[in-house]
Amino acid sequence: MEKTNDYLIVHPDSSVYFIKNYFLLVLVLFITIIFVALTWMGYVNFIEFSQLLMVVIVLTLLLVICLIYSILFCKNTIVTLESNQIIYQTGIFSSKRQIISLDSIIDTSLEKSILDKLLGSAKLNVTTAGSRSFDASISNVGYNSANELHERIHEKIRTREKKHLNHQN
Repeated sequence: MEKTNDYLIVHPDSSVYFIKNYFLLVLVLFITIIFVALTWMGYVNFIEFSQLLMVVIVLTLLLVICLIYSILFCKNTIVTLESNQIIYQTGIFSSKRQIISLDSIIDTSLEKSILDKLLGSAKLNVTTAGSRSFDASISNVGYNSANELHERIHEKIRTREKKHLNHQN
């Protein structure tokens, strides 16, 4: 997280992204490794050791690919809060860039699931005027970064509302 008074840059946490999205794959690999050990020691004989070892190799390669993808995804996902807008950029092979004017933001919310609480992460949702759902959802961000982004957006909204009230008077 980079920050000054003028802007704030936030990246998702790659370890949180990896754990939340590939936990099941890690669990399957762990169980398969246990079966390999039991087969090798002779306790399990309904499957051949070489077949089980091949499954472990394939699952490990798949896990490494997923880990690399997680790192690349998080390095290429950037949320920048500037003085008058939020810029959300993401993409590895193709890119998406979304610019949300702070003048159009009506609300932000922080969500923390049980897994988020365990991993110290959060999801920030941004809603703009005229939308039925969230315009941007920024997941897998460290809780402190998400909270600071949330607070800064609300501070800018409050400043905008004060200026608007002063112009009316």
